[in-house]
Formats: sequence, C-alpha cells, structure tokens
Amino acid sequence: MAPIQNTEEIPTVSDQSLDYMSGCQACTGDSAYLFRDNMEHIEYLVMEARAWVALAFLRIKGPGSLDPSVPELQFLKLPANVTGPEEAYHWCTHLEECRKEMETASLSQGIHLNFLTVCQQYGLDAFETRVLQFLFAVDTSIDLCAMLNRCNVDTWETDRNDIDVGTVLSILTDGYTEQIEKRRYFSATATLVKQEIVRIDGWSTARIIESCISIHARISNFILGDNNVYDESMLCFTTETPTINLDSVIIDPDIRDDLIRYARAFLQQ
Repeated sequence: MAPIQNTEEIPTVSDQSLDYMSGCQACTGDSAYLFRDNMEHIEYLVMEARAWVALAFLRIKGPGSLDPSVPELQFLKLPANVTGPEEAYHWCTHLEECRKEMETASLSQGIHLNFLTVCQQYGLDAFETRVLQFLFAVDTSIDLCAMLNRCNVDTWETDRNDIDVGTVLSILTDGYTEQIEKRRYFSATATLVKQEIVRIDGWSTARIIESCISIHARISNFILGDNNVYDESMLCFTTETPTINLDSVIIDPDIRDDLIRYARAFLQQ
C-alpha cells in the first residue's frame, strides 16, 4: 500500500453508512480507505462481530439457502447475495481483510487505535484477538446483544442473558473439532484469563463451556477511551504523586523489604 500524503483527500469509513456494505466498498477502488479516529474503528469492530453472529445463525439453520431479504431475517443485515453459511463465511473473511488494510492505512497516518494497542501490548494471537473483539462488542453494543437474543445461538441456555464460553466457541469456531482445540484459550493459565483481560465465573460449579465470560471493565474502557468511573466503590480512591521517599520512612527493614517484594510481585502479575 502506497504511503498516504494527505489524509484530507482520503475517504474514511465515515464517508459511507457504517453498515455491512460499507465494509465491502471500503476495500474497492484505487484509493486507500482509513479510520478517521478510534471510534470509527470501534464501530467497524462491532459490525464485524455482528457478521460472526449472523454466520453462526446460518450454520445452526443448516446448509440450505435462506433469503435474508424476508422480514424475519432482515435483522441479520447481510448483503442480498449472502444466503447461506458458505457465503456468510466468505463475507466475514472479506470484512476482516478490509479492516486490516484500513488499520494499516490509519496507523501509517499516526491515527491511534486503542484496540490494536491492547492486542499488541498483551501479545494476543489471532483467536485471542477475535475473542476480545467479540466480548468488547457484547459489552458495548445494545444492538449486538439484541441480535444474539434473536439468533438464539447459545445452545446451552438460550434464556440466559450472560455470555458463556460455549456460546463464544460456537460463534467463533467452525465445528466441534475446533471448539475442542480452542478450549485451552479459557484455561486459568491462558493469556486472556491470567492477564485479566477477560473474567470467567463459575469454574467451581460448572463445566468450562457453561462458565460465564466477559471482558474486564478496564480493558473495555481503555478501548473506548473512557476514563470515567462507574463503580461507586472506587470513588473513595484518589491518585496522588508521592512526596516522601521510601528510604526516609521509619519502619523495620525486614518489613519494608517484604512490602517492596509483595508490591513488585503484584505488579508483575
């Protein structure tokens, strides 16, 4: 992709309606498209997540062709030529390729994309990145949550509002074999869990596929660029710059060394 010299002449994803067709059009033509800011990138990430849910819905319905133009299926927001799981899979792949090209163009212009920052800092691989993207979309998009309820893709407990590991696997993988292989991403020692990027509840009372999973609030807020405090229990804390050196504190040397060791261990973990 050739370097872009003037961002004012470059079309952005905002130049078109942010629906499924804009993702397709963003990859066509002679000009390189880019995300104007972090929020446009977030909107595209959520759009992709909707496409994954639609694909999962079509897989559950079976290989037969469907007509997404009928009123009962218009909530899928798929292009008219996507009438089955195979076409939906290629559409999802196409959206992903478009996004990566646009991300490259955006980064070359110095546009900061918080989601990519998280993925890079934690060294997330392709599947970990996809899990994070999906859980972020679930956490922030009311429309996506409504779509999940309508698609009924949770094969374990369809009436439960929480997302479980089984649902994530059913949407983001292609069949039983891949679901078994990807279970390891939700173990206690896996990066997503160990680094507290996601939270998993119910380990002691349920199988891993039935355990509820969600993105950690601090990760979701960082991606959004939202520095507001929503947990009132945190309002009693303030950030201060220390004015006293630890060496000047009168305390037993052994206790001080223990405190330093514990603090360092906490920060490392």
